[in-house]
Amino acid sequence: PARSVLSTLAIGYEDVLAASRSVAPYIHRTPVMTSRLVDEEAGIQLFFKCENLQRAGAFKARGAFNKLLSLSEKERARGVVAFSSGNHAQAVALAAGTLGVDATIVMPKDAPRSKLEATRNYGAKVVEYDRRAEDRDRIASDIAEKEGRVLGPPYERQTIDLGTDDGRFTRASSALSPRRRTTTGVAVSPASTWSWPSRGSCRAEGSGRSVSRRIASPSILMRPS
Repeated sequence: PARSVLSTLAIGYEDVLAASRSVAPYIHRTPVMTSRLVDEEAGIQLFFKCENLQRAGAFKARGAFNKLLSLSEKERARGVVAFSSGNHAQAVALAAGTLGVDATIVMPKDAPRSKLEATRNYGAKVVEYDRRAEDRDRIASDIAEKEGRVLGPPYERQTIDLGTDDGRFTRASSALSPRRRTTTGVAVSPASTWSWPSRGSCRAEGSGRSVSRRIASPSILMRPS
């Protein structure tokens, strides 16, 4: 089942396994939870991979650690720069602090204060910008060029998304293990809020994004990163 989940991804199954092994010493193995009341409300059996219990509070930690671990010693010595409104910012700051890498994070001035403070508390330098008037990509690129830092955007396919795909793989494989296999359906997501506008459909909200999906049986619902 895990291979079929990954069949639509550009990366390979072995790549995801390698990322999983790489980040394993630095992340939590989060639980898969169920709820009888939620199952009754949704009309389908659901499994929730609780990545809200992950380090830094989100599955983004997986991708951030994978990115920094993929760098050479010389690249780590140069430091990194990333941009994010919150979860990726905290994840990169955490990974950088853990691995001894200097990090600068570009964040909007109106980002949640708790996320700005958490990013700083993890040890990163935060450069704030006005999202209505300034381009975060340009700011981060300029910093990378001027200071010689490695750029780590939120969606870099080969390293950051690969680490995140490790999270998707972990969520799927945990839910689809022999002890948890189901013929009625399964939902796997770290979304902070789930709701069911109508029976057989669901809506997931989290990290400033939301997605609505029609539940088929069986089905696997993955929240976009």
